[in-house]
Amino acid sequence: MTKDTSIDLVTNQIPHMSMNGSFARASNGDIIFVYCRSFSQGRTILCRISSSDEGISWTNPERLPFPDDPREKPCIYLPSTSALTLRDGRIMLVYQRVYSSQNTSIFVRTSQDGGNTWSPEIIVDESHRGWFLVSNDRLAQTASGRILIPACCHTAMPLKMSPESFENLSFLDQAINRYGMPQFYYSDDGGATWSSNSSPLSINASASTSGLQEPGIVSLGGNVLMCYARTDLGRQYESFSFDDGKSWSQPEPSSLSSSCSTAVIHRAPNHRTLVAVWNPVPNYITMEQDNLSIRQRLICAFSDDMGERWNEPLVIENNHDYEFSHPALFIARDYLLISYNCMSSLNSRNFAIRVRRIALPRSFS
Repeated sequence: MTKDTSIDLVTNQIPHMSMNGSFARASNGDIIFVYCRSFSQGRTILCRISSSDEGISWTNPERLPFPDDPREKPCIYLPSTSALTLRDGRIMLVYQRVYSSQNTSIFVRTSQDGGNTWSPEIIVDESHRGWFLVSNDRLAQTASGRILIPACCHTAMPLKMSPESFENLSFLDQAINRYGMPQFYYSDDGGATWSSNSSPLSINASASTSGLQEPGIVSLGGNVLMCYARTDLGRQYESFSFDDGKSWSQPEPSSLSSSCSTAVIHRAPNHRTLVAVWNPVPNYITMEQDNLSIRQRLICAFSDDMGERWNEPLVIENNHDYEFSHPALFIARDYLLISYNCMSSLNSRNFAIRVRRIALPRSFS
């Protein structure tokens, strides 16, 4: 019998916020959780907690031992991290820095000792052509060993940025076009070098102002991949690749009704089952209309047919006084670890990352 637990990584004021994390299994068997924490003057650091008892208890937060960025100032980390245990046992971490309204940089590092020490950073893409945003818990490795990073391409607009702009990322609304198009980076040499596919994915702009935002990838076996992305059309959209991520099908609505908020989908190790965590579109008989931006419910569901149908969902959170967003997922043999942002709808200073451990149903295993 597994134990259900929950912890909150709490901070008590903005801009001092913890947000948007990702899990990975260390070589010694521990589970680590890496996340962002902002502090004075808009600076952001990457932090880690770890668990040696399968997510029942966690260490106190500690800062990752990264040196300060020696180059152009000011810059900040964007509040998203993606971690993944590679097949060779290393943990790979993806993070981003902002240098100007038209310059974001995607970096990777790897660790062989559970995050105690890290390799020098490698630039995946340092673009002056726009913004390429990577949400949390997005990394994937395919059956061939290829590592993929799904990014969201946004066109950027010139904007003079003051030091105050970095205080709470308020410049983002003015700096980028909201319409998103997924762009995929891949590495076939363990993350030493990176390439990108030729053209971003898009949907009919006249039907959507969001486009395809915050894409994720899940392997369906062999060289077949599924990309999923949030939209303002009431559903997560999906696209498929049959050549290990080099080309993709035209995106179409998936079976997941969804607000315009981030989902996460993972495939269970050594299993055909997919696990999804997301904010559904509310559709109660007592409601006058659906609010596609609502994030007051967070649910989890399982699919045994590669995402065509999903079982009756498990409700993770359902509280109209809070918003729950940007989930991350870790699947073990008999339990799930799910993290997500938890913010009070009544007091924006009440902001935390919640990490929950949930026993899997017997039918799963």
